Amino acid sequence: MPSSILRKCCACGKIINRTELIRILTDHKTGKIVIKPDNKQFGRSQYLCKSEECLKLALKKKRLKHLSDKEIEVLKNIIVN
Repeated sequence: MPSSILRKCCACGKIINRTELIRILTDHKTGKIVIKPDNKQFGRSQYLCKSEECLKLALKKKRLKHLSDKEIEVLKNIIVN
């Protein structure tokens, strides 16, 4: 598998195919946080496993401290569904 499609979860550290992760992007032009952006957007990204355990771990480790409460709720809804 090419490394260009593998990404590391910011919580657990597992290296997984990026299609199996949730992408959290800070847009480089506006600085706005975008959850699950299309692949055309550029900026600094974090990836998170689609599990409640990883979300809890990322919050505990303060890996998502730049997200608002509303954005964390959106992540929870994505993971549950």
